[in-house]
Amino acid sequence: MRLAVVAAFLALTPFVAVAESPPVGHDTVLPGALYLEIEGDGVKEATFVQPRADGMVVLTAPDGTVEYVPTYRVRRVADRDGVDLTSRLRRREWLGTPPPKLGKEK
Repeated sequence: MRLAVVAAFLALTPFVAVAESPPVGHDTVLPGALYLEIEGDGVKEATFVQPRADGMVVLTAPDGTVEYVPTYRVRRVADRDGVDLTSRLRRREWLGTPPPKLGKEK
């Protein structure tokens, strides 16, 4: 009887298939990595860095999480090749690729 119940449950449960992700094409642009040396917190990786007027820096991590850090704690900003971008951050320039806006369709 138990076997019949389990078989009926499995027969009526929808099958969920997971498709493989498509391979990355040659024309796909991967976001550039930025590395920020944060005082007391080590080095953090970000794809987008946005300085704000209130003295905070918004870091968007590669996984999409957002973190706020005071500007005075940012000691150094470098790109993937090691080029120092700290002066651009101090001039309040955006660094990296902004994340796509939700709800905006092209």
